[in-house]
Amino acid sequence: MDEVRKVARAYYNGAAGTEKNLAQKFFRSLDTNDDGKICQREYMMNSSSFTDNDFFEELDANCSATLDFDEVLALYYMEKVSVPRCRACKSLLLDSYFSCLQCQANVSYYLCCDCYGRGSFKHRHPSNKFVDRGPCLSCSIKS
Repeated sequence: MDEVRKVARAYYNGAAGTEKNLAQKFFRSLDTNDDGKICQREYMMNSSSFTDNDFFEELDANCSATLDFDEVLALYYMEKVSVPRCRACKSLLLDSYFSCLQCQANVSYYLCCDCYGRGSFKHRHPSNKFVDRGPCLSCSIKS
């Protein structure tokens, strides 16, 4: 998650004013009581893609039980780039993962390293048709 935070901050710092405004608007949309921080209740009620208590704790870098703008910036970035999930265990793929080469033309088939390594998945293509991918989330930013 630290790498995602770093990339999100770099992306924000290099963004145009309109994109920065969108990130700030996203933060304000979660901060329903307008106190400058997001408590777990606000997060669970308003976050669209990642509504999960464990994920809230991962975002909370300083363990304050609230999310500040920088911590929410990581969430905004992940929603913007559509972070893929493992097809077997459904975990977010924030680090290296495996992808089926034969599926990429039609639909992507991703696996986390654990599921691929244990062979705990069922797929129509053999495992030797998979390649490892680094966590290049920047390449998949939605326009």
